[in-house]
Amino acid sequence: MIAGRRSAGRRIGAALRALLPGSWRPAAGPLSEEAAPGVWFAYAEGVARRLQAAFDGEDAAACRLRAHVGRWADRLADTGDDVPVLPVRAWLDRRGHVTRIDSAPASDPAVHHERMTRASHDGRRARIKSNREGNRIMMKKMNLLAMVAASLVLGTPLVARAQDDVIANAAQASVTQADIAGLLKAVSPEGRERLAADPAALDQVVRSTLAQKAVLAEAKSKGWDKQAQVQQAIEQAQRDIVARSYLASVSAPPADYPSDAEIQSTYDRNRAAFTAPRALHVAQIYLAVPPNADAATVDKARKQAADLANRARGGDFAALAKANSQDKASAANGGDLGYVPDALMLPAVRQAADALKPGQVSAPVQTPTGFHVVKLIDVRAAAPRPLADVKDQVRATLRAQRTQQNAQAYLAKLAANAPINEDALKKALASAR
Repeated sequence: MIAGRRSAGRRIGAALRALLPGSWRPAAGPLSEEAAPGVWFAYAEGVARRLQAAFDGEDAAACRLRAHVGRWADRLADTGDDVPVLPVRAWLDRRGHVTRIDSAPASDPAVHHERMTRASHDGRRARIKSNREGNRIMMKKMNLLAMVAASLVLGTPLVARAQDDVIANAAQASVTQADIAGLLKAVSPEGRERLAADPAALDQVVRSTLAQKAVLAEAKSKGWDKQAQVQQAIEQAQRDIVARSYLASVSAPPADYPSDAEIQSTYDRNRAAFTAPRALHVAQIYLAVPPNADAATVDKARKQAADLANRARGGDFAALAKANSQDKASAANGGDLGYVPDALMLPAVRQAADALKPGQVSAPVQTPTGFHVVKLIDVRAAAPRPLADVKDQVRATLRAQRTQQNAQAYLAKLAANAPINEDALKKALASAR
């Protein structure tokens, strides 16, 4: 089983590296292979959601990514391979990630060194909202053509009506306060806070929105929306939207489903799935080393890390982290990373942390991206999560499953027994060749 997970993890990782823009590509091999499938799935869905938020809709990269990850998840499920999952949400929420394996470990290779431990900075408040099955059911797969086509047919305003409302201008399009406010309303409060604190990221949201509107304006000016293939796509998008909306309305379970008894029964049958993993409460001082650094640069960083480790053992670790750590987010908290599940830590870092007693500081630990000086603060054993903590997750999962069952039954009722003219079908196939 482990070998299968390793193979799946490598394949998923390779696919992501091929699909993503250069700055978002995961580097190879920094995660433990046993945890890799769950990590890759969660990371991939997180990237897709980030793309969706950043580009005002699921663009082509997000669609390809979602489709690919969905296929691998289905194949693993078909073979009975339970991808190892961990109930860790806090860091994903802080970075705006929403995972399709909601309780899976995840990290952001775009900030490579954070893979060591950033997944559970606020693990004490982590909550699972839905499991893999529920998320797969509810996943939306809109493609870029449908999105653009819908914008064309609906006549989306492309130029601001009031100049004082304009945030950015292009030759044929503008982005207004209302445009960005609408986008930001779809982002979690934590995500909005992060964007507010990151002007470059917020500017990118504006520029991406402006580029999209400019493309639409140019397309309309050239009559692109009148082309037959575009009209067909618009009509198909309209049909899909109407059908999906109506199917959702007729498939939704009653408001009082599931009952408290059904939730309790599901929880009792799946207690293992609601177990919080063993986790280490750690702090770190991180010194980055470029991947192509020469020996002298690496040696200099090693000596600096060793000096910091020695000073930290008899001094104020938090103050040293704030002044020296190059992981800006954790440095602001004195290097504190909160409780981090074992499976999310790089093997070398986990081994070093496991050798410590609470309060002790490690020697410098070298990883592919730099050096970590780790302080162990506490160890939390694996423990079952109480029903009160996961009740919302169980309810959402059961409702999603019932929705799927209702939809399948409804569709079967409409078309499953309809006779099919095989001769006409063969002719249609032949004419399409």
